[in-house]
Amino acid sequence: MSQYTVEHRALTEADVYMAADILYSQHRMIRATHPWPRYRDLLVEEVVGAEGLVCYCDGRLVGALAVGEMGYDSHFPGKGLVVHYTMTCQYHPKATRLLYRYLVQLVKDGGGSWYQTGRRISEFEFKSKFRRIHE
Repeated sequence: MSQYTVEHRALTEADVYMAADILYSQHRMIRATHPWPRYRDLLVEEVVGAEGLVCYCDGRLVGALAVGEMGYDSHFPGKGLVVHYTMTCQYHPKATRLLYRYLVQLVKDGGGSWYQTGRRISEFEFKSKFRRIHE
């Protein structure tokens, strides 16, 4: 049986390299819009040092979330967190559940009541969704 662990910490260059490799191999749209070394370098510039949650399965990175700081947003009442980047390996659906369970607890512990996620719809379109956290 596989052993999953989740950690909350600043994202390292090694984390971002592994996450970029997984994202690039799984998403045709990313491959169509960015050559490999440039995509990896863009993620490193944007994400290294950001607060994040990382999920490992048997010592191998299988999921990660890059999140912002707890704060207010004019679009939704109360405090919450914005999830800037999400990466999960398609062969580890349990990683997604574990990361978001940990995220919800992190928001609750920080006195927040929501989190926001985004999803790419097409090359130039993204969808943003706020999710309320219930006690």
